[in-house]
Amino acid sequence: MNAHDSYSSFTSLTLLGRVRDLSDQQAWDEFVQVYTPRIFSWCKQNLLQDQDASDVTQEVLMKLVTAMEKFEYQPTRGSFRGWLKTVTTNAVRDLARRRSSSELTGPSASEWLDKLTEPDSINELTEQ
Repeated sequence: MNAHDSYSSFTSLTLLGRVRDLSDQQAWDEFVQVYTPRIFSWCKQNLLQDQDASDVTQEVLMKLVTAMEKFEYQPTRGSFRGWLKTVTTNAVRDLARRRSSSELTGPSASEWLDKLTEPDSINELTEQ
């Protein structure tokens, strides 16, 4: 069983605590192994092409390096994965904003933006 399998149904509170220490390379390696496929999958669900999904995934991981140092898990506010999906969705929206208006015209762009607010996407934010 690899690290991704062991964390597929829950978030390790121990791992979340360990990644607060930026020098804990083993924790960060494990964190990246566990969450990179999940972040990439969320990007693809938002209709990003592979290259854009990879770019957004890397952007989210870079943001997490700073955020995790101060991150305090508060289960009453929601799941870690829900928070991470929100961070990812915001990064996808940021990408859309950075694109020129000519790239965001036509039905495919409209479909792409509509996907961000679908009930299923919103429901996934609350999954644990």
